[in-house]
Amino acid sequence: MKILSLLISGLLFSAVLVRAEDKINLKSFSEVKICIVDEQGKPIKGAKIRCYDLETIKRREYSNYEGDPELVATDQDGWATIQYPEYIYFILQKSKLLKINDFKVNAIKLFIDHEDYVGLEQRVSVNKTKLTSIKLERGIKLKISGIFPDEKVISKELYPVLDIYDDERPHAGWQVRNGMLVSPALNEGELIFSLIHYPKNGPVYYSEVINLQLTKKSDRQIKVILSPGITFKGQLDSSVPRPVKNGRVYYRNYLPLNEIVSMESEEINPNNILSGRSESAEIDSDGSFIIDSLPLNSRLELVVNCDGYVSQHPKINKIRPAKKLLKFW
Repeated sequence: MKILSLLISGLLFSAVLVRAEDKINLKSFSEVKICIVDEQGKPIKGAKIRCYDLETIKRREYSNYEGDPELVATDQDGWATIQYPEYIYFILQKSKLLKINDFKVNAIKLFIDHEDYVGLEQRVSVNKTKLTSIKLERGIKLKISGIFPDEKVISKELYPVLDIYDDERPHAGWQVRNGMLVSPALNEGELIFSLIHYPKNGPVYYSEVINLQLTKKSDRQIKVILSPGITFKGQLDSSVPRPVKNGRVYYRNYLPLNEIVSMESEEINPNNILSGRSESAEIDSDGSFIIDSLPLNSRLELVVNCDGYVSQHPKINKIRPAKKLLKFW
């Protein structure tokens, strides 16, 4: 506790200021009980629940709290107890004087996962109730055999390209089992994806973009052929002095969703493409660079820089086999 004295217009006022920690335990935790059930209301055992976000009374959101959130599994009756901090402590501890209730947790956000059910993100209000029932839908499993052009099976390092601009969780839940790429439980409806294979040596392999209609009648098993990508070469023009120092090219390629999508337009429409590889390559001192493997008919965007120079965001609308070098600046 601190005493603050103020001298205003010749009058002396005293005010007592109390630190938030003097009033309440900011590190206190509370809990909510969650029951996970299926479409018929039957309990689901072994569903994994993770609290990934906290929401305050004023609907401000924070990416969790100090430490990593623990996974909690439901018991045989479908119940799990989720603990959460009553206050956003890591914000409050940075200041001595704050409005405590502005940082009181009002709701938590959960991600619920089970290998046989479609993963679900759920907001749960924790002020109104301490008991909540959440329903999961049984999903569809997709099993994919990746095949080389010579019909040999690709048994390792096989990955899906699923979502546009999805860098954080691009392959979440997909696993290679018994030589096949197996999906997590999926919703029925349209699924658009492609496959990438990264061998230990040699070019990267790519499939075409695949469009499937999934139904709940049965799981799906398909074969997908992957072909090697092509080498892409570039060259800085003569306006950049040699030797080029600290040069690097950053690139991202995009895959058209179907044959009718035009890849010749100036702007990329995110509704018509899948995002592919996003990587970089070194520029040699003579100004040349090589991107080792890109899929045919994809679109490429590049940013190139070196000491004293940066590119004008050149775009290559369609990757085709060619012996010519790309020159820009």
